[in-house]
Amino acid sequence: MRRAGRWTLNTVTVFSSLLLIAAIVAAFRSGQTVDDLHWSKWEPAGDGYTARMVHVMSYDGLIWIGYDRIEYITAKLAAMLQTTTPPGLSMRNSPLLFPDGTKASAILGDHAGIKHSRLDGPAIHLAGWSMREPIWLFILVMALVPATRLIWRIRMSRKTQPSRCRSCGYDLPATPNRCPECGTVQAKPTGTA
Repeated sequence: MRRAGRWTLNTVTVFSSLLLIAAIVAAFRSGQTVDDLHWSKWEPAGDGYTARMVHVMSYDGLIWIGYDRIEYITAKLAAMLQTTTPPGLSMRNSPLLFPDGTKASAILGDHAGIKHSRLDGPAIHLAGWSMREPIWLFILVMALVPATRLIWRIRMSRKTQPSRCRSCGYDLPATPNRCPECGTVQAKPTGTA
């Protein structure tokens, strides 16, 4: 494997493993709290603001990933939103139950799928999308890359043992010059005679 390809594969594996760990932690916490990791950028526009927001939330066994583009928002409403979604990267934890006993999923939604939303009103023009999936599905998808990489490494380590065929990994104690399984001629005798 080429050096750049190996570096890319290692980077993807590490990133996927970190997301897997974060998803497992979120799965344990999602029954008690709403975790919201978000990034936002606010810019003045005339008498109001524009904003871009990315959210990753976990609650009630779901993971919610969303992007909102606020085309216009009044300065008063922007000031209120910036108290909960400040500019830059931030994390917020909220109780799963609101003070009146309402579950967070009743407001945030408890169905899986992809949704596009648009809100046009006198104080705000917003467009965005969101995806809600069960956390177990996210964990399964994030585990695929590290698991595949681990299986590949185990198989490759077996193939590189001195008494095995370099092509298929067949054990060659009796026929060190040619593999009886795939017929590959070995460059050097791989067994000890």
